[in-house]
Amino acid sequence: MLVPHASLIPFGARRKIDTLLPALKQSAHAFHLAGSWYFRAATADSDVDLYVEYSPEAHEYLRSQGFAIMGANPDYPDNPSQGADLRGHVTSNTVAIYQHATLPVQVQAFADLALALRMRDILARVFPDEHARTRGPHRHQMWAAAETAARTILALQTPPTVNPTASA
Repeated sequence: MLVPHASLIPFGARRKIDTLLPALKQSAHAFHLAGSWYFRAATADSDVDLYVEYSPEAHEYLRSQGFAIMGANPDYPDNPSQGADLRGHVTSNTVAIYQHATLPVQVQAFADLALALRMRDILARVFPDEHARTRGPHRHQMWAAAETAARTILALQTPPTVNPTASA
């Protein structure tokens, strides 16, 4: 996990974030930088956005670190919260979004972290400036397109299965 440059984080939150980010980095869960820090568009008002693979253990770890669920995707059977319905606002891969209680840190939990990282990287490589300037439904459309592209790329990289009972 890359840590944002401390001088850009408002001083009041800087010391607290300096203790939280190393704790996340040293946890059993892999946290990955996302959002404006990843896209190199952060300002002094930017929060820190991170990605993690969803699991009940990651959920409990985040809660123990002061995070609460902002919203969850009700399409997942083991929905971790009765929070806001995220459908239509995030990708189909998003399980939940967590917000720290006192710090400008948000964590997006995914069913498939590899897919989410691929989507993030597609946007960073293909549309970095557009992503930084776009908000609302247009940004969601960019993420939806990146999800389609990432799923296609991952499917192409997966070797086909061979049916041993098929005759030659």
